[in-house]
Amino acid sequence: MEWPVKAKAATPSEATLVSRMRVSKKAQQIVTVIQNGSSTATLKLWQKTNRGWKNTLTSASRIGAAGIGNSHEGSSTTPKGVYHLSFAFGKAASARTSGMAYRQINRKSYWIEDPHDRQYNTWQNRNWANNKNEHLIDYTKAAPHNQYQLAIVMDNHGQHNGSGFFIHVKNQWATAGCVSINYNDVRTLLSRLGTKAYVVDVQNRAQLQNY
Repeated sequence: MEWPVKAKAATPSEATLVSRMRVSKKAQQIVTVIQNGSSTATLKLWQKTNRGWKNTLTSASRIGAAGIGNSHEGSSTTPKGVYHLSFAFGKAASARTSGMAYRQINRKSYWIEDPHDRQYNTWQNRNWANNKNEHLIDYTKAAPHNQYQLAIVMDNHGQHNGSGFFIHVKNQWATAGCVSINYNDVRTLLSRLGTKAYVVDVQNRAQLQNY
């Protein structure tokens, strides 16, 4: 007697996985970053519509030199997990968004990355900060030092897994933990982001269901 062959369950589409994520209940936009190489990933923007989640942008990205995973200060790892995209910043006086706040970098703008500083992992305007911190204007120069020509903050404040994680302009190198895409795609991405935007960084597509 031959037993009937059990049908193999269909693999859910990426759009289905996005729609099933817990974060999808409170988000209007979700950015998925799925690792596909040692320091590379595919970034996709998903927009909530009346018919479900629609992919409206796909971009090849560079991630941390150590890939996506459990990060800490100085690990060069893009932090795995889900993070609110809280605001954007850059060289220009203004930038087009769909409601997300934007700040212009000036000569006093620093991202505080010294763990011993009481303002750790925040944007601050100061006359001086030590070399453990990022002087943002230094990364608005000519390529390849134009990463912060435009950037979007992945808000991991209080999670104790490192500091200064952004989606920013890509150059030829892996990042220190940020996600980078080409400038035109950063502009397009930002133009579509509002106040309920989140990023999900994962090592593979199956991990989307964890968030």
